[in-house]
Amino acid sequence: MKLFSIHPSALILHPLFSPCLYPAVHIDIKWVAGMKTILACTKCKEAFYPTIYDSYPVYDLNGESKSFIEKDNDDKAQFLDLHKDHRITQLQVVDDSFCSQYSYCDIVREDYFISTTYTLSRWRKNINEPLRYQIIDAHIEFGKPVIQVQSDELKRQMLAEPSKLKLNERKS
Repeated sequence: MKLFSIHPSALILHPLFSPCLYPAVHIDIKWVAGMKTILACTKCKEAFYPTIYDSYPVYDLNGESKSFIEKDNDDKAQFLDLHKDHRITQLQVVDDSFCSQYSYCDIVREDYFISTTYTLSRWRKNINEPLRYQIIDAHIEFGKPVIQVQSDELKRQMLAEPSKLKLNERKS
């Protein structure tokens, strides 16, 4: 009985924190700093970002014996085999093109970035999955930041905690 799977690209030792398993945050920081190569299948619109973790084994927990089972893994070879009869092209990620409409701390957010040829998105449904990449039909325009007040959330909090509000009373 399999309880869960751990994929090596989902868990990385992060140097800014004590030695513990932490979500793969530093990949984003490196992307902002320089260009990286992505493999893309132009027929399926799927893409793959090669990392050093692609050939790390995957560990499954056996529910009966409570032990981990190590399975060989090669993400890059799987991608190339899946798209062996398709046209694979190498894309270069453009510096500082990374953006998201979600919080940077949200591990399962969807991100967008620009390559030299296409706009791509990346996402994962949960932390145990590797990041997925796809060519999308979109254009990213970078401009001035837009500041938005979360008025609905503020109103909801004010109504939920009226005793914490300190309102000035005006004297007429």
